[in-house]
Amino acid sequence: MSALADSGPDLDIIPADFIQQNSLPLDSSERVSVRLSTKTIRSRGTITLPFAFDGETSLFDRKLHVVPSCTYDMILNHGFLKATETFVFGVLENSGRQS
Repeated sequence: MSALADSGPDLDIIPADFIQQNSLPLDSSERVSVRLSTKTIRSRGTITLPFAFDGETSLFDRKLHVVPSCTYDMILNHGFLKATETFVFGVLENSGRQS
């Protein structure tokens, strides 16, 4: 599975074809507008899935909004990046600051 960590979106996103191909249950009670770079679309619902980094045992449950199509299998938002402290070390090490 390929996932894009993106600091811009407010929502975690997954494409409908991934849900269908894996026979995953869709909760269609929560449908929201999803703003993309060129247009706004309506999600088909949500699904909650566990996410883990390759080679790690920590699981993070993510509520994903299902959209008709997407370039990646999953797009994880800034809330995920903050909760998992993703990129923190890289940013600090490459910031150019000296202690």
